[in-house]
Amino acid sequence: MTTNQLVSDLRAARRLVKRGWTRNAWARSRDGRAVHEFSRVAVRFSLSGAIYRVTTYPPSSGQDCYSVLIKAIGCRSEGLANWNDRQKSKRPVLAAFDRAIVMQGTTENERRRST
Repeated sequence: MTTNQLVSDLRAARRLVKRGWTRNAWARSRDGRAVHEFSRVAVRFSLSGAIYRVTTYPPSSGQDCYSVLIKAIGCRSEGLANWNDRQKSKRPVLAAFDRAIVMQGTTENERRRST
């Protein structure tokens, strides 16, 4: 996966969370019911649900996003879903996306300078 695609996926997932965030489910409907993240009634997403929704093909692209976010958050032992569920608001989740996006941009800039 290219860095540009990874950053694009991270930004798309961030937009979903910004519009509506949830915890203790990957996605929820307008009335708060837990639904599949691909459901047409899904309007609120957890960090993991948002990533999965925007990175279905190729399957490895979701793993790339998870890896970058794990580094940005530093939650290796608990996992992203548990980390998301412990948050009180979407602010730290959005900040995690922002850190991951900046990290990827820095990595890409370093790569360009070395060639």
